Amino acid sequence: MRSALTILIALITISTISSCKKDEKANSLIVGKWFFEKIDYVEFENGQKTTSTETGGAGDFFQFDADGKFSGSTWSNKIEVSTWELINNKMLKVKPSSEIDWPEAGMEIKTLTNSSLVLYEKTIEGNNYYETTVYLKK
Repeated sequence: MRSALTILIALITISTISSCKKDEKANSLIVGKWFFEKIDYVEFENGQKTTSTETGGAGDFFQFDADGKFSGSTWSNKIEVSTWELINNKMLKVKPSSEIDWPEAGMEIKTLTNSSLVLYEKTIEGNNYYETTVYLKK
């Protein structure tokens, strides 16, 4: 019985350490300056589906700092400042402000590499839905 308890404690410890290392890796990959490639929109309203794409301009970026600070500039060319956090290694959340329109629950991380970050969000309202996919590159 005692050895089973020891094994269980060891497995929990290993799992916790492994999980922390994954979070640290994801955090370190997110940190930096990301430039917009494009944003894809899908809207399904009243039985009709429409899609559109916006491309980023040369000055459009998101900056994620290691201390949790966020800054970004998009189509307004105005730099906005806020904070960011990684939730369960799957969701990227930026604290919304008057100028930053970020989904309250965050955006799902679809792809995260050294040079590519793809974020996804879907909102369902009754029979309608709205999808946003953001493509960023370093």
